[in-house]
Amino acid sequence: MGGIDLAASTLALSAVLEFLRPIPSRNLSILQKALLEMGSGASPPGMFRPEYRESGRRPDPLSVMAAKGAIAGMMKARMSSGMSREEAAQWIVRNISPLLVSRISTKKLSPAVVEGWLDRFGGNFAERNVGRERYLLWREHDSVDSKRFREITHSIAQNMPARKPG
Repeated sequence: MGGIDLAASTLALSAVLEFLRPIPSRNLSILQKALLEMGSGASPPGMFRPEYRESGRRPDPLSVMAAKGAIAGMMKARMSSGMSREEAAQWIVRNISPLLVSRISTKKLSPAVVEGWLDRFGGNFAERNVGRERYLLWREHDSVDSKRFREITHSIAQNMPARKPG
């Protein structure tokens, strides 16, 4: 799937460059060259790497961050309906779609991990990112039953790319 998207992006960029031909764009030409090289199997050039990265594990893709934030919001909704923090985290782990778990983690999902997402995306000092946005959206929903929760989390998973092995 990624190869198709890469080829489509390269073709789209070629069309833009052709349209702009009277006005040369050095940056777009560099981008086109980088996409062509990646399409030929080369490693992504430096322009596709983050400028700054803290040591440790690589940041989550935006789709994973959004899913984790949504789960944290759903946990908060459970807590608002009367469950304790521990009960809500256990309920999430018992009822989440296995497909979503496979898309967001290589390890078995535990209540402690879900509680960590609540702290990360729902805490007073949470970063402003897509995970926080999804948390804020989903915490306002009335808590749903286990069947509906599994359907929702399965739907979220279907809109995410499969996790690469390794």
